[in-house]
Amino acid sequence: MRRKCGSLFAVTTLIIGVAFSEAQAASITNGGFEGGSTGTVPNGWSANAAYLSEPSFNFVTSLAADVHSGTFALSISNFNSENIPVLSQTITDTPGTLYTINFWAMAPNSDLSSVLYVFINTSFASNAPSGGTGATITGTLPYTLESFSFMGTGSDVLSIAAYNNKSYYYVDDVSISGGTSVVPLPSALPLFATGLGALGLLGWRRKKSAIAA
Repeated sequence: MRRKCGSLFAVTTLIIGVAFSEAQAASITNGGFEGGSTGTVPNGWSANAAYLSEPSFNFVTSLAADVHSGTFALSISNFNSENIPVLSQTITDTPGTLYTINFWAMAPNSDLSSVLYVFINTSFASNAPSGGTGATITGTLPYTLESFSFMGTGSDVLSIAAYNNKSYYYVDDVSISGGTSVVPLPSALPLFATGLGALGLLGWRRKKSAIAA
């Protein structure tokens, strides 16, 4: 009986280990903009044509008043008659897992028609996000911590964009947190039942052999 209970414990432990697993940790490349840049584009990020067309608005700044921490931050802006500048990068994560994007944003001199977008999986064909999940920041603000959550798909695109600014938006210390998920218990129940059934059959065979002997 003790041997049978030990086997049951071993199988149960194995099944629980399969049913519950930690999700892949995700990371953002050069989220603090301290990792250098190529021209006006921070390394690890990609820029659209509108971003590249206005290097006096869109660049990595080292002016101390515009930086939240470290030495550098992102400056992003445009004239309201121009297409929206977008900086983006692809994040590798685990499908079905909840993550949170955290970032610091500042707008020293913007009105309510000025908008900063930080979004996951969106497009900006009409100078505003279409689909996806994210944060929309308007008006003037000191450096403020902002965040939003999204469900990972395995490969998700993070975008930073700003439109209709009288001044610049500054973004710094972009990071991602979360990433622990489990397979729901109901999904593991068939596996658990199979394991118990196998143990029951093993015990029945042993009992039958003992009677025959």
